[in-house]
Amino acid sequence: MGHGSVPTDLLRFWSSTGGGEAFETETFLSPAGDPTTGDDIDGITSSYRRAGLPPDWVVFHVGLGLSAFHPIDGRFAWFDKHPGEPTQVFDSFDGWYRGTLRHEYADRYGL
Repeated sequence: MGHGSVPTDLLRFWSSTGGGEAFETETFLSPAGDPTTGDDIDGITSSYRRAGLPPDWVVFHVGLGLSAFHPIDGRFAWFDKHPGEPTQVFDSFDGWYRGTLRHEYADRYGL
């Protein structure tokens, strides 16, 4: 599955972390993720597209919600457990993080 262009800030995140688990419930998918453990972008994105995710989004995170990037314009989106239309859209990975996971976990982890 082609993804077009991956936003630079997400590429930096993958370079630093490789994806993986965070906090109690969050999984960051990556292109190098293992399909047998469900950490791969292609398999997870295909599954959510069959469930209604618009075809112009590529999933990179699952957990409290679903997160995806748009390979054409580089935006990031948050979907509240339902893969239809995004409930929030962000212009950067940092904006996505601050508006979603950091907001949820800041007090608990002292972020």
